[in-house]
Amino acid sequence: MWAWACRASPSPGTWSANACVPLHNSSSKVAEPNKLRMERAHRLSPLHSVHALASEAKRFCEMGQLDKAFDILSEMDKLGYVPSNGLYWSLLNLCKKKKACTYASQLYSRMGSLLLDSSNYFLAEYLISTLVSCSALDAALEVFYKLPHKTTYSWTAVINGHVESGDALEAIKLYSLMLKEGFQPDEFTCVSLLKACTNTSNLEIGKRIHSYARQNGYHHDAFVGTTLITMYGKCDSMADAEEVFAEMPHRGVMAWTSLLAGYVERGQGRKALLLYRQMWEECLVLDEHSLVVALQACCLIAEKEKGMEIMEGKVHKVIALEIGGALHADARRKGFDSGLYIRNVLVLMYGKCGDIRAAESVFCSLKKKNVALWNAMLSAYTEQDLPDRALQLFKCMHEEGQYPEERSFVISLQACSLLSEKEAAVTVGESLLKLKSLNIGEALRNDAKRKDYDSNLYVSSALLNMYGKCGDLTTAKRLFDGLSQYGIVLWNAMLSAYVEQGQSDNALQLYQQMQAEGLGIDDITLISVLQISGQTGSIDFCRQTYIDLVFGGFDLRPLVTFNLIYAFGKCASMVDAQAVFDSLPVSSLVPWNALISGYAQQGEIEACSYYFKKMQQVGLKPNGETYFSLLAACSSAGQVRQGVRYFNSMVKEHGLTPQIEHYEMMVNLYGYAGELDKVEEMLSRLQMELNASLWLSLLKVCVKHGNLQLGKQAFDCAVCLQPREATAYLLMSTIYVNAGLSDLANHLEISRQKEGALKKDETSWCEHQQRLFSFSVGDHRKLNQHRMYECLLELIRQLKDEAQFLGSKFLLSNAATTKLQPSLCSHSQLLALAFVLVNPPFKKPVRVKKNACICQDCHTLIKLISDVKNVCIIIVDDKCSHLFKRGKCSCHDYFYAHSKGE
Repeated sequence: MWAWACRASPSPGTWSANACVPLHNSSSKVAEPNKLRMERAHRLSPLHSVHALASEAKRFCEMGQLDKAFDILSEMDKLGYVPSNGLYWSLLNLCKKKKACTYASQLYSRMGSLLLDSSNYFLAEYLISTLVSCSALDAALEVFYKLPHKTTYSWTAVINGHVESGDALEAIKLYSLMLKEGFQPDEFTCVSLLKACTNTSNLEIGKRIHSYARQNGYHHDAFVGTTLITMYGKCDSMADAEEVFAEMPHRGVMAWTSLLAGYVERGQGRKALLLYRQMWEECLVLDEHSLVVALQACCLIAEKEKGMEIMEGKVHKVIALEIGGALHADARRKGFDSGLYIRNVLVLMYGKCGDIRAAESVFCSLKKKNVALWNAMLSAYTEQDLPDRALQLFKCMHEEGQYPEERSFVISLQACSLLSEKEAAVTVGESLLKLKSLNIGEALRNDAKRKDYDSNLYVSSALLNMYGKCGDLTTAKRLFDGLSQYGIVLWNAMLSAYVEQGQSDNALQLYQQMQAEGLGIDDITLISVLQISGQTGSIDFCRQTYIDLVFGGFDLRPLVTFNLIYAFGKCASMVDAQAVFDSLPVSSLVPWNALISGYAQQGEIEACSYYFKKMQQVGLKPNGETYFSLLAACSSAGQVRQGVRYFNSMVKEHGLTPQIEHYEMMVNLYGYAGELDKVEEMLSRLQMELNASLWLSLLKVCVKHGNLQLGKQAFDCAVCLQPREATAYLLMSTIYVNAGLSDLANHLEISRQKEGALKKDETSWCEHQQRLFSFSVGDHRKLNQHRMYECLLELIRQLKDEAQFLGSKFLLSNAATTKLQPSLCSHSQLLALAFVLVNPPFKKPVRVKKNACICQDCHTLIKLISDVKNVCIIIVDDKCSHLFKRGKCSCHDYFYAHSKGE
């Protein structure tokens, strides 16, 4: 046909050339198309040739073949033809659709001076829009600032470009500049600016734009309304979001879903699910995104729901699981359940609801998995305290060729930390380490280092937490010191590691360093600081922290205030704890538990009973923690019958299953009251595996009552579970010594040394002149050491008659001599007490905190000191609070015969 046209006329018309193009394009057998185009171009007149090539380039644009269209453009350049605005428009449109940054940049270079012509401002503005869509913001800004005349369209394009690139603050600055130059936003500008406010949580400017949109009638636009709802949801102003939603004349699925997402964002799962049900009732065509948000709401419900034991110890969140299962069925009916995104959320939902089998079923049903799905399954395992399965799954990721990302390592390190909680520590040097978990954690760190993830903020934080849980604070501190960037997350992780291992002095020093460097604090920081206060018994520090959190606005954070009550309770300051409690609403069980726990530590059984009854009157049901505190209070007060009634009501009235810690309290309750036969009967009926803590409690009871046979049984079981823990050896040795079996006690000491069972580092703290001082066993580093020992010696001499009256053989032997025996004068609580007494003036009552139980002789001695010196002394140990006054103790000597301790 082309040859015929050439023979018929030396210059065939445009019609014939254009008519041939489809023939050549549709033929798959035509050879050398470039040669054909060049031959045609030479035969055509210049005017007809440019039209033909432009037409062909446009046709390639319509077909989406951008590379071929640019080939034609190159030929036009060689022939000296200038493309028309229409061709540029077609090319820009295709570049925008395909996000073809390279081709869009080439067009920008080609158009050059064309953009300076004011008659081409439409084309220049469209070029800006295209460059923004192709993520070439810098080039778009170059064009924008060269424009002789700007319009709202061009301003909107560059504002949107900054929003899409994550620089929302710059977008808001451009908005201010736009207003100064006299341009007014349109509905599209409003949408971009509202997105900027969403990203920066700038509620003030967001409301200003909302007001402008309302004045100009834009708020009825579906996109503006939907973006307003999203903005208000992100800015924690759900009342405004609901108002916008109610005023919308036409609500599409996007508007409903935005409100749904707002509720989820603010943790209002119940409202979100009610809204989802309303969407369903109004017969809206729900999309996949709506279902995903509804499933996320279900996860929120699961987090707040109390689990119910179904079978074999498996706990399910029944209500959330039922809702989630219905949503899953809905997704299956609509054909959405095959998508990766929805499957990720399904796995997370089932994991939070406790149905691991369902989570595994969803996970395994998909052959091709992405890293997000693997992470979801990892999270499900850690959520249900299955660290072994989580770590095994992480190994499978490698085996199946799926490369983990930062989040994969964070979850796996969390699983490692969970694993350490189930592992017994072993003595390595002077440290107690969880070696199995530590080795796995080290392997994970090496793997993360190879992928250059170890410098990630959250991976580093998870590593610090893992080292803290495993007891390796040396490596944790080395890692912390070697980090190139420090955020509050990392400081909190290191602080928590110190608190985890009871290194309160180091934790306090780190917190003071944070303050010196002007770092801000958050909830996690304050919770760790309050735990430090509780560990050290520092009432002044606790009160100062209370002031800090009030001025920082943290007193409205429930988790912080709950920990504040616990901290005051551990500092034996129930007046402060009661004041904080009285300022809180009664809607949550946690503050009630915290208050009852504080009174239990003081041995105030009547206060515990009063608040136990009152919490039920306001509609709150007790849980296992509530009953643990009640049993502890009964144990401290020696109220066996009342303790038994509480234990029975736990099962019969509230359907709670007693855990090992409740049985441990019953061992104390029966044991210290001398009812050892009931202890043996109860333990013989137990179907659960007993832990070392319970056997040690039983061993302490046997020390008091001198029960050699039962004590030996408890000792053997405790040592079997914790062979390198010295407490059992020391308690059994005391039983042997009291029974006159010194040879067996010596033999046991040799065995302890062979096993490498180290004594626990026992520390006492005291506050003096607004400073916190710590003392360890035989501490010779403190000032006024000589004066401290002289003080104790003088007290012993003064107490000779009182000691004779109380019949303390150990004190009598010391009082008869001219100097103290080292075994007593080196006890940490006595050193702390003497330090305060020899450095007047001091606050009354004198407060000392100890991280272990005080021994019999110290207990007797401090009673006498309180009488002779006429001073009130509070000693808080890990069992209870002892208030010594006028020669008596608030515990009524109920725990009189404990181990020799230090």
